Amino acid sequence: MITASGMTGFIIVAMDKFVFGRYLGEYASTEFHLNFLELAASVLYGGIVEEVMLRLFTVSLLVFILYKVFAGSKPAAEIPVWIYFAAIFIAATIFAAGHLPATKIAYGLSTPIILRSFLLNGMGGLVFGYFYWKDGLTMAMVSHATVHLFRLFIFMPLFF
Repeated sequence: MITASGMTGFIIVAMDKFVFGRYLGEYASTEFHLNFLELAASVLYGGIVEEVMLRLFTVSLLVFILYKVFAGSKPAAEIPVWIYFAAIFIAATIFAAGHLPATKIAYGLSTPIILRSFLLNGMGGLVFGYFYWKDGLTMAMVSHATVHLFRLFIFMPLFF
């Protein structure tokens, strides 16, 4: 979990620096300073609230609906793997779209910025969804919070 969270945090920051940096305005051109409000909000809101909303409620609901529609004749213990993948992917897409209002405030909205939001937040959503599926809500929460910790304490100071 630590390795996947670290890699996710690294990819997010590296993509911001080297791929999307020219579209991020002053965010990419200024020196990084740790903001404790951002730290608390990202770790607590992201790690707890977003995981409850997107993994516990959304992924679980999507798995239930997809199971009932496509595999309802099978015992619940035999839910096809593709149903979990589909639910995680859909929830990750919703997770990414949910970040668009904050993205608009921070950077404005353009095609590259929208792509960035879906790509980077969607990737995180896939990682957190995988941990939710395999290890439960607590691991999804810890993974999400850990991505923010890696991002804010290691990779942001390193790249910015």
